[in-house]
Amino acid sequence: MKIIYKKHVFSIHPTSFKVINELPNAWSSTDYQKLLEIMDYGDTSGLNPNELKEMCLLSISDNEP
Repeated sequence: MKIIYKKHVFSIHPTSFKVINELPNAWSSTDYQKLLEIMDYGDTSGLNPNELKEMCLLSISDNEP
């Protein structure tokens, strides 16, 4: 792949690549709470951060596409 930028030519050759399935710390507990609220989950105040993520994923999977 060649990129031309202001009369400079750069040649780029990837040496490796890695598949990323999840971005660490991309979602906060507040984000999960808001999603659960949108999906009418109910009271989320008693859930710890790990449970929030799990319940959010379960709620999403329960909904039809």
